[in-house]
Amino acid sequence: MKRMVRHALSLAAAGMPFAFASIRAIQTGWDFRYFLIAGAGLLGAAATVPIGRGYTTGWGSFAMAMAAFVASGFLSVLAAMTIGTRLGLGLLVVAAAFAACFAAAVFVHLIVPER
Repeated sequence: MKRMVRHALSLAAAGMPFAFASIRAIQTGWDFRYFLIAGAGLLGAAATVPIGRGYTTGWGSFAMAMAAFVASGFLSVLAAMTIGTRLGLGLLVVAAAFAACFAAAVFVHLIVPER
């Protein structure tokens, strides 16, 4: 996969939660909470990328994507609970969906080493 295509796919995957947040904000006209949740998830996933640079061979990219999923999901849930959302199935589904998008972005970003 060429570097430009890889970066484009990674950015597209990372942008999905923000697209969902935009749709939610437009539909309700007042609910901007998903932007905070998506931002927290992005920070969690971004924190794993510098660590993952040294582990991009073999299963290393997959392992770092799973680490990004956990970090992103945890920070998304934490951010949502901080603004008053109650822990429940809805919150966990949103956090897991956002975390899956960010994990996919990390995986695509790390799968081919920089040259």
